[in-house]
Amino acid sequence: MRRILLIVFLLVHLVIISQNCNYPLTKKVLLVGDSWGNFMWVYRSYKEAFDKFGYPDYIEEGTSTVENGAEAEDFIVQPKLGYVINALNANPDIDYVLISLGGNDVLGDWHKSFTPAQTDSLLDIIEARLNILIDTIQNTRPGIHILLSGYDYPNFGETCYLIPTGAYANLFADMGSPTFPEINGALCQLIQRFEQMSQNTPNLQIVNNLGLMQYVYGQSAALIVPPYLPPYAPGTVPLPGGNINYPSPQAAMLLNMDAFHLSQDAYRHFSARQTELFFWPMFRSDKDTTFYGIPGNTEGTIDYSGNIIQSQLSAGNNNNIGAASCILTFNTEAIPDNATVTGACLFLTRSSVSGQNPVSAYGTAAFELDLKSGFFGTSDSIEVIDFSSVADAVNVACAIGTAADNTYKIRFEITDIPSLQYINKTGITQLRLRINMYDAAASNIISFFNSSAQEVYRPVLDVKYDISSTTMDDNISVDDVNIYPNPSHGDINITAKELWLTEIFTIDGRKIKTIHCFSDRICLNSGSLSAGLYMFRVYTGKTCVIKKVVIN
Repeated sequence: MRRILLIVFLLVHLVIISQNCNYPLTKKVLLVGDSWGNFMWVYRSYKEAFDKFGYPDYIEEGTSTVENGAEAEDFIVQPKLGYVINALNANPDIDYVLISLGGNDVLGDWHKSFTPAQTDSLLDIIEARLNILIDTIQNTRPGIHILLSGYDYPNFGETCYLIPTGAYANLFADMGSPTFPEINGALCQLIQRFEQMSQNTPNLQIVNNLGLMQYVYGQSAALIVPPYLPPYAPGTVPLPGGNINYPSPQAAMLLNMDAFHLSQDAYRHFSARQTELFFWPMFRSDKDTTFYGIPGNTEGTIDYSGNIIQSQLSAGNNNNIGAASCILTFNTEAIPDNATVTGACLFLTRSSVSGQNPVSAYGTAAFELDLKSGFFGTSDSIEVIDFSSVADAVNVACAIGTAADNTYKIRFEITDIPSLQYINKTGITQLRLRINMYDAAASNIISFFNSSAQEVYRPVLDVKYDISSTTMDDNISVDDVNIYPNPSHGDINITAKELWLTEIFTIDGRKIKTIHCFSDRICLNSGSLSAGLYMFRVYTGKTCVIKKVVIN
């Protein structure tokens, strides 16, 4: 009888699914540059990375704008400069340009005997050429964001030992056969120059991936060339930076022996880290604030048979015990009381799958997200009643993502506008995820990382809202509201006209400090705050401003 009721319950909810969840492929990123850009275009590294971070509907474009062997000077003259302009004009949805240039300029013109002044002169030339390209891109598409892709350490020493003749051997000799620290040092100076450029140019950024291959793959055996340095395990070098005395390991190189280019798997890691640190935050930049799930007994899984598994987030069907749903809890109190929530998006990261992946088995349309202002049962702790407790809004989101492997995200866009009113501005908001596809013969369950996981994998709820004279823009001041220095490891200064109240929230939405002040300045010692990300809500006589503050 219980199983019959479950089938009826699921069928009722399936009927409710009526949202338009069509998210067509959109070209969002233009790849420009050399062989590193070309390899990642051929491998579709960014398409895969965007899918991994919950945006399978975003893809890259590089049909005519990447070319093996290209240098910076090639892209400031015709025809290549025209290819870039034409690509931007033909693809109005492109909001980001990734530039992979400068590597061939260093490899082709640098020599180990260069003095610091000679190296600086070479970098000045590269910077000047890149600035011409950057200016052209920004003039063609005002407001566009540009990422300088950068590189990772090469491995000329071992490659040229194994293959002593050919193009790489000749290039290595032309550079004076530099040691690993010498050539790595040249790449470090190039990346440092990129970082300086990003500080001086609006909407220009870089993700420093130096040492990433060392971090991911480790060195499984001693180097085969002097000084025959010993092996080391993956994850043991600092990131970014790695160990300048080592090359990128052969395991990361194309065909395990290329001197400069990476394998498809290695480029997968390279593009994924760029996506984690640049593209994923940029894709979500229209949010006003981010909430992280509350760990502990406020999240977990409940199945139809009444079993509770705290801190485990799973959804799907078990043919022995029936459907399983998971409950997520967010403290959304940091939303201003007079705000109108206009959008919300939940990200969950796959940790494992039992049976077949429910996304491929049933499709994302079977995923149903329910919303509750407050909590489902009698408290915010997980209870059996949470499985069937009435929600304030049912099936409020479109699920987007393949969850093709562990660490892949599913994005839940809350598209049911009336339901946004139930995101609680004074306390707890709970979400319930279920997969409405009963299958008596199968056990297909997907599990997600919980709120105690590494930050990049934790449940994330992005919220957008409208409020008069309120901003989340970290680059401007409203009524001269400033919080500095940011990041901080000492005193934090908060200045504003008619400043009267500051509230500090943790990333999971807990208010931990309230400061009353009737002057134009607060000086707060951050020693009482643990290292991490915080949200400061500052009230003045005219406005309410929310700022993200990093404590080191």
